[in-house]
Amino acid sequence: MNKLMKIWTVLFVGFLITCGCKIYAADGQYTINDYVTQTAYSVPLSDNGDGTYAPQTAISTHSKIMLWDGITIAPIDREVPALVTISEEHNQAHRGTQRRAVATFLELADDATGYVLIRTTNTADTHLHISYNVGGNSLVTISSAPVITSTDTLLIVANLNQEDFSAEIGKTLMYKATISDIGGLIIDSVFLEGGSGPQSAGTAGEGAIEWVLGGGEDYLVSITNIAGQAKNVSVLLQWYEVAE
Repeated sequence: MNKLMKIWTVLFVGFLITCGCKIYAADGQYTINDYVTQTAYSVPLSDNGDGTYAPQTAISTHSKIMLWDGITIAPIDREVPALVTISEEHNQAHRGTQRRAVATFLELADDATGYVLIRTTNTADTHLHISYNVGGNSLVTISSAPVITSTDTLLIVANLNQEDFSAEIGKTLMYKATISDIGGLIIDSVFLEGGSGPQSAGTAGEGAIEWVLGGGEDYLVSITNIAGQAKNVSVLLQWYEVAE
């Protein structure tokens, strides 16, 4: 029995540490910091008479105990015992490493194509999400290793965290470009149904949830207006970089 009680005590303390609270042993009780209310409360212990102690009451973790590594990083939901989390993209925005650029082609002629060159840094992988706004029916392809005639316009890159910029890992660059060949491998193709003619409503669309692009490579987004007359189209790029 004594061995079982020792195991229980170790497991209980391990549970509290894993849940991220600070524990202080004093006067036969544990004092626990609640990181939601920013207050401390005590859990009385029973002396087993052999140098071990067992808690007299159970502790509810709902809305009270958070994962902790020196700062609060993940609270427990108030209704169910689940961690409150955010997406990696959201996390990268908080870190100051999530970037965004937009290429807009105004009055793109019918059957004309706008090209966006993605030139990844050779020091990191680029984790990229692409979305589109089009004034009418459009066809999008993404290809690798295009043949570039000229890089016409370097796109303005904005950091999503305007309060706390982080040093760049690398420097993925985006351009409007002129090409002579889209490249040997088409890795994605998307039809955007925005309507045709003067009454087309336009649409917004997107492809894969995320592309992970290798370092030191060229990729090309080609967007072709097939709405029957000139339309405005935009390519929206959002990414962060992970060192290789």
